[in-house]
Amino acid sequence: MVRDTTGELKSLVEQFANATDESLRKQLMAQILYEWAGTEDVKWSPGFLEAA
Repeated sequence: MVRDTTGELKSLVEQFANATDESLRKQLMAQILYEWAGTEDVKWSPGFLEAA
């Protein structure tokens, strides 16, 4: 998170840590991975993570 100059990744991780709903945590995990990998602007197909 050192390179997170926008604070977006930190915010997502904090939201994940505070979330109690499993579906919200799954959604946040995907967003965290995309943000961390620098692919947050890529248009992924619905269900992409479920196929893995």
